[in-house]
Amino acid sequence: VLLRIGGVTQSAFSHPESISLILGKIYICNRDSGKIRTVQVENNTYAVADYRTFDEPVYKYFRIYDREYALLKSGVYEI
Repeated sequence: VLLRIGGVTQSAFSHPESISLILGKIYICNRDSGKIRTVQVENNTYAVADYRTFDEPVYKYFRIYDREYALLKSGVYEI
């Protein structure tokens, strides 16, 4: 499946680093903006929203059971 959101003039995803699919949402880590953004794929809405914002680059987001983690420039944090 190929999915494109945004375009050349859009900055919704600034240097995406990783992508995760969790319970009907795609989580995209954006290095330059320091944001984790979501795309709602369940029900084909494709709504984009900010999930978390950090003061430094974010490289990866993942969950283990009910715990959430983010890999930032300064290290790995439970959020």
